[in-house]
Amino acid sequence: MPEILFGAYDIGVAKHRIPRNDFRGDVPGFEDGRDGGLALSQLDNGDYHVEVMAFSQPAPENLGHGHGCFVRDNAEDVFFTKGDASIVFFEPANP
Repeated sequence: MPEILFGAYDIGVAKHRIPRNDFRGDVPGFEDGRDGGLALSQLDNGDYHVEVMAFSQPAPENLGHGHGCFVRDNAEDVFFTKGDASIVFFEPANP
């Protein structure tokens, strides 16, 4: 299991930005949702793999409470190399 360094949730639109500068804890995200974990400036230099996943869980007052749905499309994964002042996106030879 890979280490999770950043996560976002309660996102209602397809566009979401990982914060570049330091932030603390559970904070509002951009364009919506909430962010948790590390900002880009806090990551060590190196290669990273971002998985794009969707998870749905019914509210406690709904009949389906306790049952969730998880969806992941490998084609939506993002790969990048983080340097001191740069981020370069790439497609891996063997994803």
